[in-house]
Amino acid sequence: MIVMRNRQTVCIDFDGVILRQGVRWVNAAQIIGTVMPGAREAIEGLRQTFTIIVCSARCAHPGATKAIQSWLNSNGITVDGVQHEKPHACAYIDDRAVPFSGSWPAPLTMVAQLAANERARTEARRLMN
Repeated sequence: MIVMRNRQTVCIDFDGVILRQGVRWVNAAQIIGTVMPGAREAIEGLRQTFTIIVCSARCAHPGATKAIQSWLNSNGITVDGVQHEKPHACAYIDDRAVPFSGSWPAPLTMVAQLAANERARTEARRLMN
């Protein structure tokens, strides 16, 4: 785990946030897709102030952490670390995150919307295969 004591950390999810995924998933260590528009520039800007850690569930699988690091490097994206465990951070950027501001009704609505979006993506992938 990378820890830079003088800077706050921003944790960024990989799939769907940095990686614009292709239609099919092969395995955790084989990455198919392109850079999400604006991701490279956003990360460059954030790195001026923050330590950037990419956190991905993919990293729980053999070879995936190296595959992500290699993909980031080959796409000109520099980060301070790639890992599976969610680090302590001042912010988490994730396409499936639901913010909580002290009241439960709003998050419940967002969870329902995220679930509907996931069902639609799964159906679209199924139809394309």
